[in-house]
Amino acid sequence: MMLPENLRREIIIIEPTEAVTGCTISGEEVTEVLDMISAEFYVKRYVCYKYAHANGEGIITASLELQ
Repeated sequence: MMLPENLRREIIIIEPTEAVTGCTISGEEVTEVLDMISAEFYVKRYVCYKYAHANGEGIITASLELQ
């Protein structure tokens, strides 16, 4: 389900626990969750960047743990 674009969004960046030095971001996975504060609906946007090793030996990404 797409959440309405007019809702305020709080963006939370989640980084991998591994070192990403020398890596390049190769994409992202975005998860949106409807939340509410004092009768205000807003969207929490979780962004997990994907990092590609410079030598082509794979991808590093953080695991999503909703808060």
